[in-house]
Amino acid sequence: MRLSAALLGSVLVEAVDRNNFKKCADSSFCQRRRVFNSDGVSPYAVTKSELIENDSILQLTLEVDGRPCLKALHSILPVGARINIEECEPLHPRYDPEARPSPEELLIDGHAPQKLKLDESNGFISIQAGDMRLKTSLESYITEFSHKDEVISVANSRNLLFVEELREKNDDEPSWEEKFKSHKDSRPRGPESVSMDVVFTNSRNLYGLPEHTDSFVLANTEEGEPYRLFNLDVFQFEIDERMALYGGIPFVASHSPERSSAALWLNAAETWVDIKYVDPEASIASWFTSGKVPEAHTFWLSETGKIDLFLFPGPSIQEVNDQYTVLTGRPQLPPQWATAYHQCKWNYRDEPDVAEVNENFDVHDIPADVIWLDIEHTDGKRYFTWDPVKFPTPDKMIENVASKGRKMVTIVDPHIKVDNNYYIYSGAKEADIYVKKPGGAEFNGWCWPGNSAYIDFTDPRAREWWAEQFLFENYKHSSPSLYTWNDMNEPSVFNGPEVSMQRDIIHHNGWEHRAVHQMYGLGVQRATYEGQLKRDPNSRPFVLSRAFFVGTQQWGPIWTGDNGAEWSHLKSSIPMLLALGVSGMPFVGADVGGFFGNPEPELLWRWYQLGAFQPFFRAHAHLDSKRREPWVFEEPWTGRMRNAIRYRYRLLPLWNELFYESHKTGVPPMRPIWYNYPKETESYGVEEEYMLGDTLLVAPVMEEGKRDVEVYFPGGDKYFRLDYHETPAYSGNAVVSAGEDEQIPVFLKAGRIFASKERIRRSSTLMENDPITLNIALDSERKASGKLYFDDQITHDYQKGEFSYKEVSFDGKSLNYSDSAQTGVFQSEHSFVEQIVIYGFGSSAPKSIQISSNGSNWQLESQVKGTTLFIRKPNAKSTGSFTLTIE
Repeated sequence: MRLSAALLGSVLVEAVDRNNFKKCADSSFCQRRRVFNSDGVSPYAVTKSELIENDSILQLTLEVDGRPCLKALHSILPVGARINIEECEPLHPRYDPEARPSPEELLIDGHAPQKLKLDESNGFISIQAGDMRLKTSLESYITEFSHKDEVISVANSRNLLFVEELREKNDDEPSWEEKFKSHKDSRPRGPESVSMDVVFTNSRNLYGLPEHTDSFVLANTEEGEPYRLFNLDVFQFEIDERMALYGGIPFVASHSPERSSAALWLNAAETWVDIKYVDPEASIASWFTSGKVPEAHTFWLSETGKIDLFLFPGPSIQEVNDQYTVLTGRPQLPPQWATAYHQCKWNYRDEPDVAEVNENFDVHDIPADVIWLDIEHTDGKRYFTWDPVKFPTPDKMIENVASKGRKMVTIVDPHIKVDNNYYIYSGAKEADIYVKKPGGAEFNGWCWPGNSAYIDFTDPRAREWWAEQFLFENYKHSSPSLYTWNDMNEPSVFNGPEVSMQRDIIHHNGWEHRAVHQMYGLGVQRATYEGQLKRDPNSRPFVLSRAFFVGTQQWGPIWTGDNGAEWSHLKSSIPMLLALGVSGMPFVGADVGGFFGNPEPELLWRWYQLGAFQPFFRAHAHLDSKRREPWVFEEPWTGRMRNAIRYRYRLLPLWNELFYESHKTGVPPMRPIWYNYPKETESYGVEEEYMLGDTLLVAPVMEEGKRDVEVYFPGGDKYFRLDYHETPAYSGNAVVSAGEDEQIPVFLKAGRIFASKERIRRSSTLMENDPITLNIALDSERKASGKLYFDDQITHDYQKGEFSYKEVSFDGKSLNYSDSAQTGVFQSEHSFVEQIVIYGFGSSAPKSIQISSNGSNWQLESQVKGTTLFIRKPNAKSTGSFTLTIE
């Protein structure tokens, strides 16, 4: 939430007012149902079982005195196991985000139940398909999930399963109404929470549950607040908090030296999650373990909905991300320009201001690909319009920016100004697609335009209508170079409880907002994405969203919201982004410089250095912040920021390959150290450095005045600092210089190869046909390997095979550059390999270097600097094949 002077006077609050947002004690169902043990509570027992759906689902009836009869559906999927629980005969239907009466389910693939093998003996009932098994105690409904006979996780191991029975209100019982501050929630269906525990066996480390500012390793919550998932517009969030922020993914990954696994609690309502780690000496050996082992306990508690639990077996973290994104959708492959540098400010004042910003990038030799416009570009906060005084000729403005290979982004929020003369408001009203009050009248709340109505994005008709507004004939003055930013889509309601929508507001098919809250922002981004596809079907959309949920990765990037210009916020961006990546959301970033406040030049410089090595790279600032484009500062600061931004452009070929890999397999480009070194226990809590793919180690400076950084080099592997050819390879732990004239410490792992582009132009679009450099770091056996990805960078033709995927390997004497088995047919007629740089080659120059390509052979020149070999002008096509021999 970005509070303006018009709304709050001239006072700027320094940080979030925590009292405006609930803690567990303020939430009746959390206060009532948050438990850590089941002392004195009788367990559910399985009283009936049968295979249904062609023997692909095991249906269990669960009963215990004093609690409602439950129906549990167990199944084995291609990607893991699923447990779905609700009342046997619910008074009302419970919301299920995957089974809505529309053709757009959250689950994309890998969710078809498999044919089951059933075994019932010795007080247990088991189902198995392939290597996966669910084994349930008939006496106590404890269910273990195992893979290849190894128990991975256990549902209801602590007997914390609870479903508050849907019922009619008795005349003599207290009101079901709930209050928070001045707001009332009528709760017409009464208490309806669901909860259950899931234990990860042989585990001491859990990750995920974005979005929070707590540590990367999830903390033990027994002595404090649980983690909260409830998308909220939080004004200048604080660090080291478990409170809810702008988005939430109810996903936890467990990691140990032996295995990674994960759980997804698919529920779109407010959810609280407790974490507790139990050491071996304190754990309880039971039927599902061979002895005492460390355990990571989770307890999931949601306000409403069904229990819908997915368990992923891994066994590697890469396989966990693959399994999760098969189920919920693969990440979008972004257009390349979207992976370059973005310049944003609330707000660039008018067309001359935009023109000056656009020109200054060239004057100061700083590349940029996108200029953004915030809410002030509109006609009175009416989205899809332009201020007729400040932006009278938007077509010309966009064309001028595009002439330099750049794009523009405008903000389009989901709250609509109540104005019958505003075509968006009147059109949506006529289509009857606004969220309603309980009595059926249109719901209005306060947001940037003042009194606003809210499109119901849970309604497929609303999403279709919204998408049509992006057609060029409907969004006046838009063009193929204009893209979209969805903000405030939690949704934000300034005069609502917790700056959001009342929970008894009514959505499509009569569902209360409490049941669908987490789906709202996802629907906004999805509908916008589909709108860009409608206007230009073969161009990759770009839609930035602040709110997110399960599946958001399909529709575009997100950012971490309203951070501050503080060193602590710079440092916090790493664990926040790592948690998102591990949870299946790879295209992520934090506002460079901090949204609130005015960063000193040193902080902004260090933030540019770090932001250039994070997936989404955008500078942004508040309306009341001073201008801070890189050229605003005197030298040497402008030069230092310029160098940081140019570094991003140099590595765009690597980002291309990383985003393609993410698109195909779900693995994030930005990874914690343990992602690549799963058995290195020392790395499990590291959040001050990270890796790009399995290739580069990034070790930023995040403290004021520091001119060096202590770097942890994992696995006993050697790492070469990029561009430092006189410096020996590093390993173990070392203090590395990071002075005023140096780039961020970045290291190439021995044994890896990646491509770069050394000719930096004003935008990535203008670098499309530029030559590449191969960067090679030799391991102890003088070997290395890597992959490169090429396509046209903007269309969907890669889906038709128009791409080139190259494998590059070096065996100490020969470099082989050839097609991967997964390659397509894309050819670039202009791009070629202009240089090969081999780190760790040695101080002696080779006798000869010969290249062979397309039946021709020729000799190459080389030079040695320190222990790095530079091979000049191979001039082989980037999308071709060649062999290089060194003697």
